[in-house]
Amino acid sequence: LDERMAPLERSWCLFEVLQTMIRVEEKRHLQFPQNHDVFCGLLFCTSSGIMNFGEAANEVALSMGDRLSTLRLQDARASSLADK
Repeated sequence: LDERMAPLERSWCLFEVLQTMIRVEEKRHLQFPQNHDVFCGLLFCTSSGIMNFGEAANEVALSMGDRLSTLRLQDARASSLADK
C-alpha cells in the first residue's frame, strides 16, 4: 500500500479483500492439521513494513483509518465499466 491507500479505490482490489475476509472466516470454522494450509489472511504491506505485524509507520496506519472511514464501495474505480 502507498500513503494514499490507492488499492482501496479499485473495485477488483476491494473484491479481493472481501474474498480474503470470507476465507479467513471459513478457516476459523475448520480444523486443519498443522502446516496443511499456508493461507495467512490479508497482509497490508507498506514501504515501512507489514501493518499486521506492527512494522508500518504510525502515519500509514492513521492514513488507512482515515481512508477506511470514508470508503464508499459505489465510488470504486475499475478499468472496465462491467467490472465496477
